[in-house]
Amino acid sequence: MSSTKYINGLNLLSFNLCMMLAMTFTFASCSSNDCHIPDESSSGLTLNERGDEIYVQLLDILENTGDTIDYYTLLHVYHAIGSSQGNIPDIDHLIRLLINKRNDDPRIDQMILIFAALAIENSKYPVPYVYELFRLLLEKDEGRLTEWVICFVASAIGRYPFDIPEGDKLADLLEQRLDFIVSKTKEKKEYFGFHFLPPPRSDFIRSYLAGIKEQHTREAERIFYYSLILNNIPETQIETSLRQIQLDGDPETGESCLLPMKYIFNNIDTLNVNINSDNNVSVRD
Repeated sequence: MSSTKYINGLNLLSFNLCMMLAMTFTFASCSSNDCHIPDESSSGLTLNERGDEIYVQLLDILENTGDTIDYYTLLHVYHAIGSSQGNIPDIDHLIRLLINKRNDDPRIDQMILIFAALAIENSKYPVPYVYELFRLLLEKDEGRLTEWVICFVASAIGRYPFDIPEGDKLADLLEQRLDFIVSKTKEKKEYFGFHFLPPPRSDFIRSYLAGIKEQHTREAERIFYYSLILNNIPETQIETSLRQIQLDGDPETGESCLLPMKYIFNNIDTLNVNINSDNNVSVRD
């Protein structure tokens, strides 16, 4: 049954909200340092042969890396699938393996499900057992299947360009799961940010953010950190400023700074950061 037909069975307000949210999130780019996608045009292989090659490469990654997957490997797998112009055989098996991977970072753990949904949505060829794959995504526990995740799953179901067997049942399940997740959000859950940026590379920054005990403060500091990254502030500069503020307090008053990431974000234009062996931070006159 066509997805454009059965999607009308959804709660349209909830679905349209999901669609709007899904279109506003920021995607991480795949840089040459993070993942390598071979150029199909120069490989000398046909499209189908290239699809076979991608399948073998990704199968090796997904079957031989244990139960977990890190951010950069996740990004590589997603981009490799999405970049293939040829049909990847048994792509449903690759996506199922991906869905069952985990990550200790809750945000990345949820991103695994999102990228699996996007891989289905953007497929250039019909995905075998697509109903079962969407059902597998929707049946994950509420720790992973948040509103953030379910928006992308809803978008993938609505935009999948091929027929989905038993689409009406899938639409009903989606609506049930969305209602369930919304009812659970009455309990305050931690906000991780609606973006796909990588976790901090700096051990110091990761340790600082993870070590904040109060949830609201942890959420706020995480938001200010990613706001700095989105404004192209080098992580080395952020770390240097953070170290000095934690050591000496507010650069202007010397008092303890409860939200150093917020301070850095609000004062980045007035901080003259000298990244050197002494890790000094001075305030511009």
